Amino acid sequence: MPYLLQRQLLGDGALLDQTSHWDISFNAGEPLPADLALPITFSIDTDSEGRVMPTLFAVPTLIARESFVELLRSVGVSNFDAYPARITNPESNELISDYRVVNILGLVAAANLARSESFELGPGLRVIDRIVLKGTRMPEQMFRLAEDPMQIIVSDRVAQAIMAAGLRDVYLEPLEVNP
Repeated sequence: MPYLLQRQLLGDGALLDQTSHWDISFNAGEPLPADLALPITFSIDTDSEGRVMPTLFAVPTLIARESFVELLRSVGVSNFDAYPARITNPESNELISDYRVVNILGLVAAANLARSESFELGPGLRVIDRIVLKGTRMPEQMFRLAEDPMQIIVSDRVAQAIMAAGLRDVYLEPLEVNP
């Protein structure tokens, strides 16, 4: 069974603002330029209440603790590149550097749009609120959904490893598969 991977939003969790690389799409499923300047920088959104640093952020792209990236690698997920991220807390000037921007390679057209709940924001920009997947063979790792690249799907094997790690701030939603 495939799962939707998201961050479990807890009341005390930090939110991020991207502060560099605005000209790069981290959700396109394509390799990033070889000459990409690193690290990719973010700051904690001081307009939000939370300051606790979670296991992962799903917005503006997948940004995860190094330990989560290693968990993905340990279960055989290999279709991603990880880049150093630097997060600044503007209130304390603390620099947080144990996160990676996870660039998932490849998009998979797997949504059954007739059964999913979705809407278009504009030409070529669809948001899917309730995902129903096609009954076709899907990758056994993780992928971004071509119909809504903000959505990250993981296989049952990957989801089980994440659940076994006991990460209370990672949300895995089982997805319906129907042709």
